Amino acid sequence: MFVDPGTGRVLGSYVYTRTLVGFADVAHGSLMLGTFGDHMVELAACLGFILTVTGLYLWWPRAGRSGVVLPHRGLRGRAFWKNWHAAVGLWTALLILFLILTGLPWAGLWGDLLRRGTDLAGIGYPVSHRAHGAPVISATTVKDASDGAAPWTMEAAPAPTSATAAAHHHAASAGPAAGPSGSRLSLDQVAETLATHDMSAPYRLSLPKDAHGAFIAVVYPDQPEGQRTMYIDQYSGRIIDDVRYAAYGSAAKAVELGVQLHMGNYFGRLNQIVMLVPCLGIIFLCVSGPIMWWRRRPKGQLAAPRALARPTMRILALITLVLCLVFPLAGASLLLVLLIDMGVRRWRGMPRPA
Repeated sequence: MFVDPGTGRVLGSYVYTRTLVGFADVAHGSLMLGTFGDHMVELAACLGFILTVTGLYLWWPRAGRSGVVLPHRGLRGRAFWKNWHAAVGLWTALLILFLILTGLPWAGLWGDLLRRGTDLAGIGYPVSHRAHGAPVISATTVKDASDGAAPWTMEAAPAPTSATAAAHHHAASAGPAAGPSGSRLSLDQVAETLATHDMSAPYRLSLPKDAHGAFIAVVYPDQPEGQRTMYIDQYSGRIIDDVRYAAYGSAAKAVELGVQLHMGNYFGRLNQIVMLVPCLGIIFLCVSGPIMWWRRRPKGQLAAPRALARPTMRILALITLVLCLVFPLAGASLLLVLLIDMGVRRWRGMPRPA
């Protein structure tokens, strides 16, 4: 909503999710299906990571065979698809893995586990932030207090609190922009306080949720080094905390940097072009992979292609098992598929695979 600051007249409004960019944003993160869609996107990303790593293993040169580096000309049929699949996969694999890893921090399950783990290890949000929050709202996170405006690093941190109106009334002194005794600061006073502390627009300003909450101002530029989250006492105008990128833990810094590179923001148009390469690679691999599977299946049957050599299968199984421990949602899905496969085989009286 756009409001004239002088008259208070509403000049216009729009709903972000009804714009093309907003639609793409929500669809990219959750397929417009809420939590279920978020888990499906996460599952696809995790399985994509496993497929890429195992694909690199299958490509890796071994005795009597070298991996394809450049596509060969003049090939036809299955050989053509296999050759191009290997070459495109090789040249885009690292970027695909980077794209997946830098997107997963926003996933519902894996992202939450990552955030909890880094915070517990003291390499996420600043450790000093743990001291904030009165017991009555100690469970309130910065994400909830700021309506999701906070950087990824700060989302799970306890939200700092303002002194109560009564405490402010009896305080001996107040901040330079303090409002009338016991009253909340106006937005003009908050803006003045932010300007005094060298926080210039654009920034996101979240209002206090209740009598204990604080104003939260967030600067979220394309370069994460400029990130800044400031908390202002809603009564006195005192700066409760001023958190900058330099105060983040090492893991949080890496995540914030990765997110901006993932979105193509960090170094402008070139960043977007570089990130476009793995996207095109994924599209091609998603087409060539099923075609290869179809051409390798038993002739005239809708069945799995012939199994690879036993040593190769064992190593692939080990790689998959390790990655399933790293990505539990993918592990759970593969376990479910395995159980269904075993059940169907038993029901149809089929022999166990050799």
